[in-house]
Amino acid sequence: ERIILKVSKPGDHAEWVAGIARKFVDEIYTISSSPRDFIIVFFSSLMVWIVDILTCYTVLTAFPFVHNAASPITLTAIVFMAVAVGNLAKMFPITPGAIGTYEGALTVVFKIAGIAGSVGAAAAVIDHIIKNSVTLVFGALYLAHFNIKWHELVDIKGKNEK
Repeated sequence: ERIILKVSKPGDHAEWVAGIARKFVDEIYTISSSPRDFIIVFFSSLMVWIVDILTCYTVLTAFPFVHNAASPITLTAIVFMAVAVGNLAKMFPITPGAIGTYEGALTVVFKIAGIAGSVGAAAAVIDHIIKNSVTLVFGALYLAHFNIKWHELVDIKGKNEK
């Protein structure tokens, strides 16, 4: 937080960024100070990454000629790198739902690895559709379970931004 405020100029959202950094560090401290919480977060995060990578791997290998690009182990490493870069790209809210940024990041990594750009792009789009669909379905189930309407989320968001 101090570093952000020190290297920032007044008016360039330094306080906002510092607040995010402060919250992130506080959450890391909370998790790391409780072995039980750390284990829960670690294994749930590991499971999410495994499902994320398996989904992308399954989609990518459904395309012909991908198997010729690399061995299964190398292809797994490529998919891991692509998903990691794609998830990093999603951190910057350039587009709603990171539509386009995620696909672009995956396509670039796949292309560097020798997978045809059209195949990489198609796999990235399908992968992102699957992952966003799962998020929407489970989100809808959550909202239904707690009797929350979609429009209430927009109202909550609007109140938080004021």
